[in-house]
Amino acid sequence: MITTGRGSKLESEMNTKRTVTVKPLSAKAKNRLANSMDGNPVCFVEQDTGGELFLASANRKYFFWVATREGTNRFGDKSDSNWEVVE
Repeated sequence: MITTGRGSKLESEMNTKRTVTVKPLSAKAKNRLANSMDGNPVCFVEQDTGGELFLASANRKYFFWVATREGTNRFGDKSDSNWEVVE
């Protein structure tokens, strides 16, 4: 195999950024997965606050927050109703 030493930005991100897999729970999330995320549930973690994750879809077309615990967070006093992180 011949390599030029120059990888794509996506290859570079995949080697350095943490990834998670998400599962859509709501109709809105299922629509976003199918249309904005090209059906790929793998996302890059852009920010981890300890209670929420800010995620970027693998195709970099959709960015969103996901609650990772129940209780008080930016979504109120409940767990995330749109997405589940299944890692």
